[in-house]
Amino acid sequence: MRRRAYLTLACLAVAWAWLVSPAEAQDLDGRPIQAVEFQGLERLAEESIRFYLDLEEGRRLDWTLLNQRIHELWERELVDEIQIESFAEGDGVRLVVKLTERPVLKAIEYQGLKKVSRTDVLDRVARDRLKVREGDALNLGDLERLRAVIEELYEEKGYRLAHAQLSIEDVGNAERRVIVSVDEGDKVRIADINFEGNTVFGDRRLRWTMDGTKQSGLVSRLFKKDVFKTAKFEEDRDKIRQLYRKVGYKNVVLGDPQVEVRAKSPTSSSVREQKRRLFLTIPVEEGARWRLGEIKIEGNERFPEEILRQQF
Repeated sequence: MRRRAYLTLACLAVAWAWLVSPAEAQDLDGRPIQAVEFQGLERLAEESIRFYLDLEEGRRLDWTLLNQRIHELWERELVDEIQIESFAEGDGVRLVVKLTERPVLKAIEYQGLKKVSRTDVLDRVARDRLKVREGDALNLGDLERLRAVIEELYEEKGYRLAHAQLSIEDVGNAERRVIVSVDEGDKVRIADINFEGNTVFGDRRLRWTMDGTKQSGLVSRLFKKDVFKTAKFEEDRDKIRQLYRKVGYKNVVLGDPQVEVRAKSPTSSSVREQKRRLFLTIPVEEGARWRLGEIKIEGNERFPEEILRQQF
């Protein structure tokens, strides 16, 4: 008689299913374990898996407890898949445990990093608590987030065309080496800043109000203000709001910018004109203008109302 149970491990979910009916499983449940065989072990020790699954010859088989132990083993990020087969052997049961170990990150190499330093990347890895350090269990989700983090770091420096690519190499013994290759591309400078929906102030006046986000020119290039940086733009967006509020538009709304990267002049034969540039469009909802209505002063005993009004 042969009984089988599976635990299939996906990246973000756990699922396991009995391939026998409850009645058939009950036939072996409670029988003494005669022998335990392990298959697929490379890096992990047999004693460790025995301990985690609480399997020992002579102990009676408890499917419910074993199911719980399998789940706990998966949570340790040691295995990607486990299959347990059970065979009737006399009055007892023989178990065959087949494992696919979760690979370990043996080494991670960065290629092409110039404008962004390795220290910048490691600082962001620590901040975001990504499990991509040597010795960690290989986590494809965190590796993908690492790739996105590197591109984000380049974007903050104006390299919006930078592209990071991952490759994973098998180095044996359930260990992997990850190579991160970066194509930095060219720095993308701001060619034009436009506003939509503004009538109170013109585009030139609004652009002049912005301090850290400027169209590319001799001065802005010198002070590196012609590169779109999210933090600087948020500061400039607040400056524009303050400009509107000073003249009574207290409910003005500046939407998220529309960012387009394209050649400044695609049809031009000039290499300089064909270089990619950033075009920024900022939507504006000015709203209604609020004017001062009646002023009431209450509770004044020491100073008359006329004197207090003058202070306003």
